[in-house]
Amino acid sequence: MDTVEDRYNSQILGSHHVVPHEVSMEEAVGIFTQCQLKSRSHGAKVVLSIEDSSKDSMCHDAGVISSSVARSKHEPIVPNVSLILGEKGQYSRILNTCFTPVTHESLPFVAAPGQLTASEIMTTRILMGLCPPKNYAILGHNIAYSVSPQMHNAAFKTTSLPHVYSRLDVEDVEEIISGEFWNDERFGGLSVTIPHKQNIMPHLDILSDAAKEIGSVNTVIVKDEVIEEVDDELTRVLYGDNTDWIGIHKPISRRMGSSSVDGENKDGQQQRGCALILGGGGTARAAAYAAAKLGLDRIYYNRTPSKAEELANTFGGDVASDLEDGLGSLLDEKNGEIK
Repeated sequence: MDTVEDRYNSQILGSHHVVPHEVSMEEAVGIFTQCQLKSRSHGAKVVLSIEDSSKDSMCHDAGVISSSVARSKHEPIVPNVSLILGEKGQYSRILNTCFTPVTHESLPFVAAPGQLTASEIMTTRILMGLCPPKNYAILGHNIAYSVSPQMHNAAFKTTSLPHVYSRLDVEDVEEIISGEFWNDERFGGLSVTIPHKQNIMPHLDILSDAAKEIGSVNTVIVKDEVIEEVDDELTRVLYGDNTDWIGIHKPISRRMGSSSVDGENKDGQQQRGCALILGGGGTARAAAYAAAKLGLDRIYYNRTPSKAEELANTFGGDVASDLEDGLGSLLDEKNGEIK
């Protein structure tokens, strides 16, 4: 388990299939608890067998109970995969929202009895009100150029999701906060771009560590969560996150591969891995955060030196006075190389 957890791309799934006999609800809840691996798994998958279709929601209900027990003990909530075998268990595939096995219309036969197509599952969920329509948008100013609505709406259509993604072009973020879009129960979230990445932050309930350190938000996620202090009722919670740094971190990490941040030059001398960060806005802050995560020395340059100094004070690093002699002297001093 420790070895798997240490691997960046590894996910742990606790899985248990009950075939062919039927178990009690108490036993099913216990199986989910076992599959959570003391909260170390990333998912708990339980597949049950039932004798008649009147119990077709049993696995889903057991997963809900297991999550409620974990919540009462203040333990992490592990996502559940809840399925029932065969034609009798088709309804479980409608109820299950995480990693439901599906077939496809173009296949000559299903891989397992009871499998449904993704289209059949989504159509049924929508008709039953299990997937209510949500409104999403990109929030910014002077963003007529953005193709985000076209991209997201095409994705919603392809996946049979009933959601709508629009464009909110406002000069003042307060126009949104006091408006219908933000306060509608169908509000699902936002992509946030300039100039509102900082202005939106005071209006959010929870900020990710990245958003706090970078000092800006580019993603707002709306969730309904149980708040114990509010009579255990579902309450709307607004999460703010910053994913800009991930888009910077991943390609550089791939480029660097498994090699060390530090290396040797052609003369065999040790060199420091460095990141040159240009600018002083939100993207530069995200780049500085990503570079720190990668273990690279940060060097900043901005036409307004005070902005570069602010980045250096916040994220650590040095300021280059110019991109020629100033940068060169810093690299010489560090015996560094721009990664």
